[in-house]
Amino acid sequence: MTETRVRSLVQIGCLFFIVTTMCILPVREATRTSAASTNTNATALLTVQKKLNVTQVDMGAFCLVTITISNLTNTTAYNVNLRDTVFPKWVFEIKGSPSHSWNSLGNLTSLHYSYILRPKKHGTFHLQRANVTYNTKDETSVRSALSNEVELFVLPAKAPVPVRDLEGLQTILLAEVTILVILIAAVLSHRKPTSS
Repeated sequence: MTETRVRSLVQIGCLFFIVTTMCILPVREATRTSAASTNTNATALLTVQKKLNVTQVDMGAFCLVTITISNLTNTTAYNVNLRDTVFPKWVFEIKGSPSHSWNSLGNLTSLHYSYILRPKKHGTFHLQRANVTYNTKDETSVRSALSNEVELFVLPAKAPVPVRDLEGLQTILLAEVTILVILIAAVLSHRKPTSS
């Protein structure tokens, strides 16, 4: 192989290397830029969980509903609004409010909100999903997140004990105490006097 051919092959190899490098570098740079822009424009992602302190309760007793809202991202959520779906007032009495608002929810943080239900009817009730709406600082569109549903079983109210039964119990108790007093008096009166 002549020296001229060797030089030609080296030049072609160098040229190929330079062209390949020039084509690959801009693609890698563009990929880095798009990844960086994705990180800076990340959107807040909220999750919502709904819990009851009990799953079974007597009619007329109280039940605590707790809703936990968690921000899973490194972006703050703004204008966070919670609205829970509840039954009509003739089914549940509500102490507190099933809706609430916060100005913001920081990145990687959670908050808890609670209110109380007092059932007025017995049966099985499926408490619907709570809805949370929010947006991020640079967004105009509103995002939303839904909680899970929960089930509450309400037992019928316990029947009150009739008053006459209580009066009968009092009469029996009074008779037993009277008999006990008479027996003690009889034992004491029949005691032999001790000789001195």
